[in-house]
Amino acid sequence: MRWFVRLYPPAWRERYEDEFVALLPTRGVTTSIALDILRGAVDAWLHGPRGSLGIVGIGLALAAYALASLVLAATRRAWVGPSDGPVETLYQGVYWFASILFMTWLAARPNLRCDLSGVIGRLRR
Repeated sequence: MRWFVRLYPPAWRERYEDEFVALLPTRGVTTSIALDILRGAVDAWLHGPRGSLGIVGIGLALAAYALASLVLAATRRAWVGPSDGPVETLYQGVYWFASILFMTWLAARPNLRCDLSGVIGRLRR
């Protein structure tokens, strides 16, 4: 029964392991309880201490960004033509991936903003 605890993320185990291990023998483990424990472990990994999806979300976002980057690069290659070669497509994929990561990083920091009011004011003089 102790291996059920290993299904959960380390931060969860650190906080709840003793209570969880003490509760398991009192309830007994049936199929429905085992499925509930499994569902709870998945939920703990997805909605863990690092945010809504935790490390799983970071991995999913990076995979989605990489896929979107490759689609953008392949679409560009289809429009421009294959004369650029596969290295150019790879370069474009890396370019789009870096652009998407940068825009996501920038959007996650609302205190960073581009204030051009001073520049515009100087141009109006």
